Amino acid sequence: MKNKHYITTRSDGAIIDTWSDGPHLEKDITDAICINNQGGYQFRLYPGGEENPNIYSIDSVPLYKWDGERVVRRTDEEIETERAAILSSPERRTAEIKQQLSELDSQAIRPLRAIFAGTPTDEDRDKLAEIEAQAVALRNELAEL
Repeated sequence: MKNKHYITTRSDGAIIDTWSDGPHLEKDITDAICINNQGGYQFRLYPGGEENPNIYSIDSVPLYKWDGERVVRRTDEEIETERAAILSSPERRTAEIKQQLSELDSQAIRPLRAIFAGTPTDEDRDKLAEIEAQAVALRNELAEL
């Protein structure tokens, strides 16, 4: 028995899902593109290609696109452009800010311990003021996102 192999794409043609109707008879094919109607049980992007290949980079950028007639690998420029967009996304910046705030909290422990113990120096107080100023700026940026 031959199986059909399908892909779905975004509006720019980037392939975002792939499957064979062998193991996935239930999947909706309404917006899917059949790239092979004589395939094997497992999905392949190309005849004789790897079974169930990874279609995303490690950082979730699609590696292939549909050019209207066939599957092609996205160019390095396309991949890097998308990667740059992901890196500058509000979600990414939010995660970075939260990480920075956590690091600032860690930096505050030693001067706070000195203050709590009653042995603070001017350097401890200055460090805490610097940390708090950085934290306020980060929290304000986070609120704007």
